[in-house]
Amino acid sequence: MARPDRVTFDPPQTLHPAVPHAGWCRVADATTSPLGAHRHTRAYEVCLIAAGEVEWWAGDEIDVVGPGQVYLVRPGEIHGGVGEVIQPAELYWCQLALPGPRGALGLSAAEAQDLTRRFDELTRRVFPADRSLEDAFARLIGGMQHAGDLAPWRVRAAVLDLAASTLACHDAGVADHPEPSREIRRVTDWIEAHLHEELPIEELAALAGLAVSRFHERFAAETGYSPGDWRQRRRIAAAKRWLRTTDRPITRIALDAGFGSSQYFATAFKRHVGVSPSAYRVSAPARPPG
Repeated sequence: MARPDRVTFDPPQTLHPAVPHAGWCRVADATTSPLGAHRHTRAYEVCLIAAGEVEWWAGDEIDVVGPGQVYLVRPGEIHGGVGEVIQPAELYWCQLALPGPRGALGLSAAEAQDLTRRFDELTRRVFPADRSLEDAFARLIGGMQHAGDLAPWRVRAAVLDLAASTLACHDAGVADHPEPSREIRRVTDWIEAHLHEELPIEELAALAGLAVSRFHERFAAETGYSPGDWRQRRRIAAAKRWLRTTDRPITRIALDAGFGSSQYFATAFKRHVGVSPSAYRVSAPARPPG
């Protein structure tokens, strides 16, 4: 297996008192994950998936986080990676100890309190990122890698930009991708309850009470996926859950999840997850530790 490219920074290498830890990692092939159960007592952790896909848990929640998405962990939350495998991916992360030491970000006491309040009020753990956040991460890591007289100033600017960009991306994601409407939720709930069935698109549209073209448009806008892609992802998610929590044969899981054969299931599963169903079953815990 290829070893991941990885750079990590802890104080004093972070060059900033409000950043306990930061780093960047690129995993070329599915490999053993070092991300066991842990928590950050006084820091938020902001992770940006630049490419690929990861499967992480926090508390009782399990999320699949794809390219261009942010994963947010709050102070004190126990979290980690599902199983001992991390899929091919490129990611950045930064811990933010908010409000941080007085004056550390160049903010007034009132501004520091407002920044902390805004992070405390974030409602979503996973949300889309834009280019400004990836640029801020790149500047942060670059400043820590190439220390010099000006590096602490560059890092401080990148930290503040990263915090502001995280808030902006969250708010834009909430505005652009609100919770699905009642019409679309009717369809997603039906698919979730009938993963093994193939309902024609015309019948799905009728279930939503929409014309086919309008249904396609609404479904993609409200879920981020086409109906077919969404159903495939929910089938994979159900298969992961059964692999983790039951001893059902893999062939049975493939059929229960709506795949026509175990061979097709294995191919689709490895394409999405990075490892075979049997390897995932061996590595993944029955439930997130905590």
